[in-house]
Amino acid sequence: MPTATTIARPPARASDRGGDIISLFVATSMAAALLIAVSSLLVDHDRVTMTLDNPSEYEISVAVRTPHEGTLTRLGTLGPGSTRTVTGVIDPGDEWHFEFSYAGVDGGMLTVPAEIGAAGPIVVPDHVSERLAEAGLERSPG
Repeated sequence: MPTATTIARPPARASDRGGDIISLFVATSMAAALLIAVSSLLVDHDRVTMTLDNPSEYEISVAVRTPHEGTLTRLGTLGPGSTRTVTGVIDPGDEWHFEFSYAGVDGGMLTVPAEIGAAGPIVVPDHVSERLAEAGLERSPG
């Protein structure tokens, strides 16, 4: 009758244990990063309502950027000579940094203190129309 042969596994070397420790560290770090990312999504941010006014002859895309995180929130597109109220916008902080564009052309920025922005409409400044005209863009059909 044949006999079974047992092969002994050599004891783990220090270099093998080091790899295990690194793997454990990487897995723990990734789990912590995921937890932080998910928890930031669950934070109930303050929300504001913004009224936007576009007196220009261009269809203007409007976004607002938070000063600290640099997060850009697109507020939508305003037709020429139109006004729109946008609700539920995450409060961008003490200063509201608006960015304007049309047809992929940067129309410039406008920074206003939060209390001014909350008090009345944010009016697309004249310099936006001027920049778009200088870029050779035709006015939007309207």
